[in-house]
Amino acid sequence: MMNITPVVKQLLIINVIFFIGSQLVSNGAAYDYLSLYFFENPKFQPWQLITHMFMHAPMPNLMHIVFNMFALYSFGSALEQFWGGKKFLFFYISCGIGAALIHTGVNYYFFQEGMNTLVNSGIPKDQIMELLQKEMFDQRWSEILGKSSFENFTGAYFGTAVGASGAIYGLLVAFAFMFPNAELMMIFLPIPIKAKFFVPGILLLDLFLGVTGRSIFGSGGNIAHFAHIGGAIVGFLMMWYWKKNQFNNNRWN
Repeated sequence: MMNITPVVKQLLIINVIFFIGSQLVSNGAAYDYLSLYFFENPKFQPWQLITHMFMHAPMPNLMHIVFNMFALYSFGSALEQFWGGKKFLFFYISCGIGAALIHTGVNYYFFQEGMNTLVNSGIPKDQIMELLQKEMFDQRWSEILGKSSFENFTGAYFGTAVGASGAIYGLLVAFAFMFPNAELMMIFLPIPIKAKFFVPGILLLDLFLGVTGRSIFGSGGNIAHFAHIGGAIVGFLMMWYWKKNQFNNNRWN
């Protein structure tokens, strides 16, 4: 079993502290304050771009934090051993922030698409925003937008993003770059697959689920698939840039 590297260990501890603390704070106040909200929502704060990646789904959903922390340990320790702590932490946080920005960009598209349709139907924008800011909406919007667009519109505004998954997907891409022939397995599909095939397969599945709104487990529209893709894109671009410019670990010591 691989030893836990120092930065990965600290990240694990911080995530666990955030998780336990958020369960102890009453009325979900920690989630209101630290989860990532859409930037036009009054609950949005700039620090949420970072704090959201240390928050995870509340009890009784333990699997969210368990799977993410297991992946952080499994892939993060291997990368930190190779890169060193400073470079690893920079990469991890960058992927998490990048995931949040791309997730927000997709939400902006869904929100503006719905807003334009409602405004073109004759509803004043000020009236729409006034209801949204009161955490309300008009059910007639669903008739105008259609079920899917209505869910995208309201989900973009009211929804929150939590979890380290965006940063984890960046680590997955980096791992596939560094160790393309390492064999990986899914828990529910115990067949060894080389990382250079496993990671692109996971990303294609996430992209399909994000575009179609489907889930392999039935319900699951609250999964931020585009945040996963965002973290992977940022991870890929950073790995590509470092490889092209031959960044070495000495620059981070």
